[in-house]
Amino acid sequence: MVEQVQVYDSHITIKFKTGIEIISSPKSIKGFSTETAEVDMLLSLSIDDKLNDEVNDYLTNWKESILEESSPKTLYEKIQQGSPWYTIKPIDGKGILFSYFVRNDMKFIDNEKGTLVRDNFYVIYPKIDKTLLFGLLNNYYTYFQLEKSGKKYGAGLLKLQRYDIEDLIFPDISLISQHDKEEICKLSEKLLYRNDISYVREITSIISSYSTMSYEEITDQFTELKKHRLEGYTNGN
Repeated sequence: MVEQVQVYDSHITIKFKTGIEIISSPKSIKGFSTETAEVDMLLSLSIDDKLNDEVNDYLTNWKESILEESSPKTLYEKIQQGSPWYTIKPIDGKGILFSYFVRNDMKFIDNEKGTLVRDNFYVIYPKIDKTLLFGLLNNYYTYFQLEKSGKKYGAGLLKLQRYDIEDLIFPDISLISQHDKEEICKLSEKLLYRNDISYVREITSIISSYSTMSYEEITDQFTELKKHRLEGYTNGN
């Protein structure tokens, strides 16, 4: 019945059929919003509650397994140090999500619901209008930068680090006309609810007016980079 345990500061979280919703994988998200994402259900119990035998047995079994295998290394070291090995810091998921492993679909995802997510996602907390930022992230100028900076792994995977996101270069927002800002926001809203890649192209087209690289150039270069990465996977298999 119990499949997995995580603890968020003062809460023990156990995977059951009912409980707190959590998004475990980017594959669970269809489109650019978490509104219809597939979720796992986690039951949260206060650390001060008396835990039943099932929970205690589960924690004990995992502790013994980790000590025996000396893996995962981080948890093994915590147990050796006498630290609360099953605790992790809580993650505020309400923001814009981005998976640090990418294969086919590079995209930034709106998590307006604030659904809990695992730590295989980066969470961006907008400091400007969220809808505008959503458009400035979901276009080929941004995708191209990440495709270039990410580290290529086997199976066609691209791994992105936090600094790859932080180093992104955007158009100077103060130079974008009010009309274009409004158009980007409109397209962002459509992208959220219709999951149509044509809106990414339209946003890219607007942003091209503020870039030294034309729409055609950025589209072609991004497509070529992505194709090369995925072809390496295909040829290797």
